[in-house]
Amino acid sequence: KSKKKKEPYSIEKVKIDDIIGNSDELVELRRKFKKVVDLDSPILITGETGTGKEMAARAIHNSGKRSKNTFIYVNCNAIPANLLEGILFGIKKGSFTDAEEKIGLFQIANNSTLFLDEVDSMPLEVQGKILKAIEEKRIRPIGGEEEVNVNVRIIASCNVPIETLINSNQLRSDLYFRLSVIQFELPKLRNRGVDVLLIADYYIKYYNEFFDKKIKCVSEKTKEYFLSYDWPGNIRELKNTIEGVYHLVKDDIINFEDLKV
Repeated sequence: KSKKKKEPYSIEKVKIDDIIGNSDELVELRRKFKKVVDLDSPILITGETGTGKEMAARAIHNSGKRSKNTFIYVNCNAIPANLLEGILFGIKKGSFTDAEEKIGLFQIANNSTLFLDEVDSMPLEVQGKILKAIEEKRIRPIGGEEEVNVNVRIIASCNVPIETLINSNQLRSDLYFRLSVIQFELPKLRNRGVDVLLIADYYIKYYNEFFDKKIKCVSEKTKEYFLSYDWPGNIRELKNTIEGVYHLVKDDIINFEDLKV
């Protein structure tokens, strides 16, 4: 009888010390993360796709005083613009709308953390309302007549360099200045040296359990390739590479020939 696969890895409980890496950039980032876990100021996390922005946001939340409350995640790019405002601020059945009444994510995230992933994809009009909510700590649901007080710590992320965003009017400059009270840029995987091998080793251990296999390590040639490769998809690409190998590997070592390159 085959062993049942484990559930896919969840980052819901990750803490700052769980973030893998011994490079100078990662050591310094973990140090800085620990300094801000209990602050209420907004945080902006930037970096290329796949560098771990959601993991960083969750680690900050899970390591601080708000960790007893649920971390609320919203991918601003995945929600149609006409629905986003209602999802964030809620809907009241009233004179302006006959829609079904719904509590918004700001209220659900009260006393917790609201993570706005890809905040730059949010319509400019909604960005203005986010700015007002952060500054006044109050929101008004669509169709509502009264404002609601909220105590929410905002963490936001974007994949595009800030100069590009502001110059192209994708992100309001006033919202950027409010979000970036604390700002972290996550390093590219290709600039993190042997962290690539540490992360690869982590995923080998993980997929050994997931696929019930006993792969020990990567070959020297594979190590050289991992260290010289550019990793445009960063950690996400490395994770997917390791997963893909498990369907092709012949021995208990990942050889260069096993890679789909």
